[in-house]
Amino acid sequence: MRRMVCVFLITAGDEEIASVHNRARGDRAIGERHVGLTGNTMKKNIAKAKKVLRSFSHAFRGLRHAFWGELNFRLMAYASIAAIIVLGSKPILSSYKLALVLASALLLAVELINTAIERAMDLLLPTEHEEIKHIKDMTAGAALIASVCWLIVALCAFAA
Repeated sequence: MRRMVCVFLITAGDEEIASVHNRARGDRAIGERHVGLTGNTMKKNIAKAKKVLRSFSHAFRGLRHAFWGELNFRLMAYASIAAIIVLGSKPILSSYKLALVLASALLLAVELINTAIERAMDLLLPTEHEEIKHIKDMTAGAALIASVCWLIVALCAFAA
């Protein structure tokens, strides 16, 4: 079970806060003050932070691979960026701009998923298999739906 550690910087007027804090923790000595984290807890938190940073680096590496390795993803990214820049300079409602940003994010996310599934299927069964073909077709259909929705949102935003 995890135990939350509250950190209070105690000044001269904060005696009551420290007392309540210590009673909530269940300390026997009510006047005892605990400020900061123990060394072991700090090491664990630093290790967790490094793990999160590593996961971000993996995500950015995946985006880079998709961008430079997939023509469709690159075209969709360029179109999304161009539309957002052009729309950002137009004096229209923020809701249109937000809708375009969200549609662009959805479009790129679906294309990433499509690419990942296609590559995974190619690794699992490199030969032609009817079920694999259906799976690839379905993910391509999802990417097509996201593309059409993005186009509709972009056209509505530019028409406003």
